[in-house]
Amino acid sequence: MNSFFDYSFITTIARASVNSSPLPAITRDESSTWQKVARIPNEVFEDYLVTGKENLWELSTAGLLWYARQQAMAEPGEAPPLPDGVFRVIYADLRCCAARATLRAP
Repeated sequence: MNSFFDYSFITTIARASVNSSPLPAITRDESSTWQKVARIPNEVFEDYLVTGKENLWELSTAGLLWYARQQAMAEPGEAPPLPDGVFRVIYADLRCCAARATLRAP
């Protein structure tokens, strides 16, 4: 996908830290949000704009971050490799089951 947008301004704003920012009006939360936006790949950003305009979405920063999370969750990661060999220990984490059992106890 060709990039028809200039993202340099987003990176500049996102990389400005709160303490050394020439714009003292930028809060820590805003800085954090723009840093998250700057980490979104250009393809996902452009896809959000195209999809949003086609579906008449209200384009927003929150919507962009939501869309990027959905795209990241849709891409399955690689499963870790299974170990080789014979093992004498079987481990199961029963903390979740024990917590549920204590909640059900009368």
